[in-house]
Amino acid sequence: MRWAVPILPLALGCGFVGFDATSLGGDAAADGDLADAGVPADAADEQRDLGAGFDEAGFDDAGFDDAGFDDAGDGGGAAVDAGAPTFFISPSGSVGAPGTREEPFRTFSEALAALTPGSTLVLLSGRYSASSGTGVMRIDCRPDSTQCAGAPCPSGTAGAPITVIADQERMAQLHAEAGDVDYMGSMRECGHYRIEGLTFIGADIAGNPWHSLNISHSSNVVVRRNLFMGNNRFANSHLLIIGDSSDVLAEENELYNFHRAALSIYLSNNVTARRNYANSRGHADIDGGRDSGFPEAGDAAFSCSHSHGCLYENNVSDGLVDDAFEIGVSLDHADFTGEGDDARFIGNLAIGSQYGVFGASSCGGATDCGDFDERVIDRPTIQNNVFMEQVFTGVLLRGVREALVDHNTFFESRMRIDRFDTNQHLQNSARVTNNSIVDAGSFAIVVAQQSTRFVGFNNTFGPGSDTSFDGGDEGIGVNTNVDPSNGACIHRNDLGSPLIGEGEGGSNIGATIVNRYEDGVLTDTPLWAPDGSFACGAVVPGINDTGPRCTNVHARFNVGTCAIE
Repeated sequence: MRWAVPILPLALGCGFVGFDATSLGGDAAADGDLADAGVPADAADEQRDLGAGFDEAGFDDAGFDDAGFDDAGDGGGAAVDAGAPTFFISPSGSVGAPGTREEPFRTFSEALAALTPGSTLVLLSGRYSASSGTGVMRIDCRPDSTQCAGAPCPSGTAGAPITVIADQERMAQLHAEAGDVDYMGSMRECGHYRIEGLTFIGADIAGNPWHSLNISHSSNVVVRRNLFMGNNRFANSHLLIIGDSSDVLAEENELYNFHRAALSIYLSNNVTARRNYANSRGHADIDGGRDSGFPEAGDAAFSCSHSHGCLYENNVSDGLVDDAFEIGVSLDHADFTGEGDDARFIGNLAIGSQYGVFGASSCGGATDCGDFDERVIDRPTIQNNVFMEQVFTGVLLRGVREALVDHNTFFESRMRIDRFDTNQHLQNSARVTNNSIVDAGSFAIVVAQQSTRFVGFNNTFGPGSDTSFDGGDEGIGVNTNVDPSNGACIHRNDLGSPLIGEGEGGSNIGATIVNRYEDGVLTDTPLWAPDGSFACGAVVPGINDTGPRCTNVHARFNVGTCAIE
């Protein structure tokens, strides 16, 4: 079973030493005593063998083939043909209309069929659904498809992507309804598209096994500034799933009320999730519905499953969810070259989840990994993130090689890297450097069962500042226990912090999340607005206007109270 712990409001004082770990259910002693060569015995952690959270049953055509995908990507900046036409669709439009603003299309089938590379489809404000007469937004470019007025839907090109966008951001709303036979929005075998500013509102409907938006077998797609709420809890569904696809960017979306994953990358290659916000809001399992791995709330805010090259940068996971970020592979799945490798988590923030980053792979207890070697997670990078108030662990890695955990900040949280029982013959390795851990509660850093390792330039302070390393002092550098003196700062060190300049090569210890990352590279563009707010989209009443939400998450990380720069 899983443990459910209420997340209480955070009251920040002048320093982090005063944080009360018991506000999260008294987890300060959850790890118990050291056992088995220095590895803490944590009943909750023992459940985190690789299986939970990575079941994608029901996803079609699981095989991955990147043939024909180009690497250019649209990146949100590809040129659009100024001479290409713009069309309009509305629930109050007419079948057979010319698709102008004054006489918009009525159905997606007609509207999508009219598009050509470089053109734009504008969704006028209103409710889009089967009952409204628009049908669902199904963009199917397969050669045998008849989805777009009896023919395949068009694709864009590298220089002229097709754009599907709301006339007023998030006022064009796609609703799930009983009897639907497809996703609210889907894309199949298409290339060079942008989907921007729409709202997807799901519902719990038995017999409708669909996701809110499904990008499948497609490439060079941008999904930007959309709003998602409520996956179908009767199905193994997610709010946004990117599957069997390549070179996709999901940017500045808001995702609420999910019991599986908010944003799931599955069997895909080189997908970037940037500046998205996710909050499950305790969207628990329902009677007769599809059981999740964490029944009390969402399974994962951001998931990278059976994929290569996932890049999560500057995302926010807010509130109770099992894993804020997860990466995993398993043996009951056909693999492709590089599965599970080169995942990067850079400049993200997580508050109140059970685990900040959870990663696991397994050789299944085999004496030799052999053919299973491709299913082992290689080279995960967890760098410059903030993990705050994780119920159990900020970073938990089991059975990974060449892991880098560097320049992160943990408040009332900690990290653990080990091999786990099913990986007895896997040569694990890890480098843990320049991290700041405050008020961990029990064992700030545990690094065990690694064939090679380096743990140095880390600072732990407050209750639970002890560290645990098996196998002696080999690969253990200098680690300190000093008060970081950060005051109210969370997203960066206070200017007077003794951690400044004390890291490896004269760098600072801990995270500095001030500017944006773009494709893994730190830029000079500020991440936060002058008032400290995050990159949120339009407010829609009843979805993101009250309670914990994107527009006030900066207050929970104290951005603004502590100067941004």
